Amino acid sequence: MNKRNITIAGYVTIFILFLIIALLPCYLHHLSENELSFYSKTGVIGDTYGGILGPLIGLIGAILTFLAFYAQYEANETQKQEIAKQRESWIIDRFENRFFELVKLHKENINEIELDTGTHGRKSFEKMFSEFEAIHSKVIIARRKIKDANKDVSKFNELYLAYGIFFHGMGSNPLLTSLLKEPEIAREIYDCLENDLLNTNGNQIGPHEEYSGHSNSLGHYYRHLLQTVKFVINHEEIKLEMKQEYMNLLRAQLSNYEQLMLYINAIAWFPDKWHTAFIDYKLIRNLPFELADSLEPQNWPLIKYNKEIITLAEKGEVLFENQPSIEVIKGYSDYQPEYK
Repeated sequence: MNKRNITIAGYVTIFILFLIIALLPCYLHHLSENELSFYSKTGVIGDTYGGILGPLIGLIGAILTFLAFYAQYEANETQKQEIAKQRESWIIDRFENRFFELVKLHKENINEIELDTGTHGRKSFEKMFSEFEAIHSKVIIARRKIKDANKDVSKFNELYLAYGIFFHGMGSNPLLTSLLKEPEIAREIYDCLENDLLNTNGNQIGPHEEYSGHSNSLGHYYRHLLQTVKFVINHEEIKLEMKQEYMNLLRAQLSNYEQLMLYINAIAWFPDKWHTAFIDYKLIRNLPFELADSLEPQNWPLIKYNKEIITLAEKGEVLFENQPSIEVIKGYSDYQPEYK
């Protein structure tokens, strides 16, 4: 029974009781003497009248008290709902102010990125990917040379090493030693890379003047982006649907090359930190497959996240915008990398 029906029932009950009270004196007044003899034996009519009306009046009072308390209860519930709505609105406003401030800082971080060639802003990520590709291809060649010399390359991770050189710069042998934790192998790799990345005149063979690294700009860029992602995902007072909308807005700020370089950064160094953002919130949905496939096969997106893609497909969702059919994706399920 809703509030309106309860109120109407209360009013009808009160009306009926008052009607009985109003008509009862008339009824008693028209009683015959024989009928009144009963009342003469039991007491005055007033006592009988009071005895009859007393419980009725008490019942009316109880009903009125109930209606008063119920009305107060409804008012309190309405007030609670209004307070809850105001608090929710306040939480969202505060969240959005912080979120859009973080997005603004993200854009500023992009605009501050400038390469040695003079390229700056979003276009820098396209150039940086070309540089990474050059380094990555030379690292693969170095691995083959070392393997041909019957050296143990079982711990050689091309992507990890290539991204380390790209991020920190060619620098010196200690960098490779710290990356590989194998001093002897590091020395040989450095010699191979030095010969392959630099020609005899000391000029770089590649798209940039020198492989000086990008830690100054990308380090800050990725730290801030990760903090923005965590701010949205870990916020306890924002609903999941709204989190997805804000993550979609954040993804819209990332160009395809930004998503590509973010993917490489994640799988090379920090796969666990970005996994939730990539899979649950589809932060790299616009990843360009044709460029990502230049990596080793085991690092292709369709292989790296094969199980996750299949699981989402069973729910009617897609992880990547241009991913192939589920039959093609399942064909990669049993892939085993073969090092040459």
